[in-house]
Amino acid sequence: MTAYKIALLDGDGIGPEITAEAVKILNLVASRNNIEFDLQHGAFGANAYFDHGHSFPEATKALCDSADAILKGPIGLNHEESKKIPVDMQPERGALLPLRRRYNTFANIGPSIFRRTSRTSLR
Repeated sequence: MTAYKIALLDGDGIGPEITAEAVKILNLVASRNNIEFDLQHGAFGANAYFDHGHSFPEATKALCDSADAILKGPIGLNHEESKKIPVDMQPERGALLPLRRRYNTFANIGPSIFRRTSRTSLR
């Protein structure tokens, strides 16, 4: 059986709810194929700052470095809660940008819609 280690970074706000749904999909994929997913949670974002003093703790970096893939949920807080965190440790600056820099993942590509145009509209 093929096994994959996945770092699961739940994130903040609705992040844990979203990653929980993604885990259901991974479990379905695993049940229908000869695959096993070793899901390991890592602290990331504002919750990580409040619990560990850093929005991207060293333990999470080590987990991500050793994983085959990283599944990250949304991060961030409302404006009032964000003010409780130093600017350089706020989720976007202290976690998301360092994660993207570390793994050279600079783009956040969402769903794309391509509208068909007629040839006459291109002239």
